[in-house]
Amino acid sequence: MKKLFTLILIVFVALSMHAQEVKLTKKPLKVATYNIQYPAKKPAWSDRLPAIVRIIEDYQFDVFGSQEPFLPQIEDIMKHIEKDYAWVGDCTTGDNTYRKAHFNPIFYRKSRLELLENGVIWFTDTPGKPGFDAMYSRNCVWAKFKDKKTKKVFFMFNCHFDHKGIIAREMSSRIILEKMQEMAAGYPCIVSGDFNAKQDSKAYKIMAESGVITDALYMVDNPVNAEYYSMSHYKPMNTVPKHGMHLDHIFFTPANSKVTSWHMITDCLNGQFGSDHFPIMIHWYLAK
Repeated sequence: MKKLFTLILIVFVALSMHAQEVKLTKKPLKVATYNIQYPAKKPAWSDRLPAIVRIIEDYQFDVFGSQEPFLPQIEDIMKHIEKDYAWVGDCTTGDNTYRKAHFNPIFYRKSRLELLENGVIWFTDTPGKPGFDAMYSRNCVWAKFKDKKTKKVFFMFNCHFDHKGIIAREMSSRIILEKMQEMAAGYPCIVSGDFNAKQDSKAYKIMAESGVITDALYMVDNPVNAEYYSMSHYKPMNTVPKHGMHLDHIFFTPANSKVTSWHMITDCLNGQFGSDHFPIMIHWYLAK
């Protein structure tokens, strides 16, 4: 009888904790990741910019991480959205004045979020130099925000993993998990970006199976456009593979937050995509 009582007590406590976990704030955050390709010759940046601005305006992201844009591209985007948005980010060269190298900016809606802290995590021992077997220097930009509506605090980590180095991608996953738990233990967290890693890769599985963060895609009932590859290469939608594998992902901490929708945005403007990648958006609720 005593053992039975103990078992019932354990189950009751577990259910009580679960009930507490699912008590969520009423207003979700619209969180997105969007690889905005550097200014390649074709298609021209001037042709792509309007499609990017239209997506931001139409979907009204509260916060979104971007990967790859050069500083002049960020400046061009901000000319259209600076009334509503601000941004933080670091250049992968280690020199934030450099205008011809990748940034990993986080854009956030000023009316919704207050920036508390921000910084950068390097996937290399020498900022600006490649680490492990990577072709290029890579980093992760992070930001700590306070939601002005719910008063809740959360972290966002915005990543761009190397496209060549297999070891570099795996080590980048481990570094992110280690730093996130050092810096943001107990806080709701988003880890988003272009990971150059599909769901069957070790780099992806290190994060998805960590027990700390999980892929938002698999936590919703009806993800939108999940069957498509997350890159279009600027080709028509009817040519985009439907194998359901993605390079772009949004992970979150399920212990203190919940995702209710996942949407790969395949919009174009007058037949022109804004980038060779599709943006992905989620609705993210923080625990009370």
